[in-house]
Amino acid sequence: MSEESATETDELDLESLLIENGILELNDDGTDLIFTDAFDEQMRAELDAVNDREVARERLLDLLKEQADPDAEVKFDQFPHAFRVLVDGIPAGVYPSEAALYADVSAAAIVEEYIDEWDSFEITEKGEILSGIRVFLEICPACGEEVTFKTEEVESCCGHYQTAAISCNNCGDRLYESPPLDE
Repeated sequence: MSEESATETDELDLESLLIENGILELNDDGTDLIFTDAFDEQMRAELDAVNDREVARERLLDLLKEQADPDAEVKFDQFPHAFRVLVDGIPAGVYPSEAALYADVSAAAIVEEYIDEWDSFEITEKGEILSGIRVFLEICPACGEEVTFKTEEVESCCGHYQTAAISCNNCGDRLYESPPLDE
């Protein structure tokens, strides 16, 4: 990374960060980014260890308490297809599924081995990095089946909009959902 610290930059160049730190590389035909073999192997091992709601939430609690006051109150708000994490009543993360949580806590367990300046990132930047890593998963952390990238129309109280999503073909868990796409 440049001499400028991660906290001084306006916007994180996620792909460059992940490539420069040995997490991502171009595939054999140079058309797509994929995990390096080393990161993929470690990520799969972590995913195998974190494939249970309670284990994942316990690991998330530990991570949040490292970043915040160890006595902070952490609460999980469950919704039909997502959940939110609050630390002392302040939103600290939103996950579109349990699979997304499994991916983030698995990546968090190994990412500092790859990114030397990991501790210099703000908690929001760390969240961006972890959710960015999620985009490159090829299998669902919840059931081990293939995931697919697609765009779809979503309806909200304010109308319809297009979003890009990565979801499991088997269990339907969503790993990632983009903000509304410009039309």
